[in-house]
Amino acid sequence: MRLGRFANAVPKLEKAARFDHYGNVHYQLYLAYSKLGKTELARKALARSQDLRKSSLEHDQALVIGSPQPEPEPQ
Repeated sequence: MRLGRFANAVPKLEKAARFDHYGNVHYQLYLAYSKLGKTELARKALARSQDLRKSSLEHDQALVIGSPQPEPEPQ
């Protein structure tokens, strides 16, 4: 991604996305898809990134205040 090789980055990012719990990889996918003009895939990657970030934030907040943690949604 840093070298601007978006087409080369996409397969690696798609593989890594399976292990993305914080939304960072999906955000990188959003950027790559956007640069490649893949608007619908970019939109989906951004939405998934936002969902993961929200879920991660809720989980962290629950840990801080000691609330029971919600079960993760199946993927």
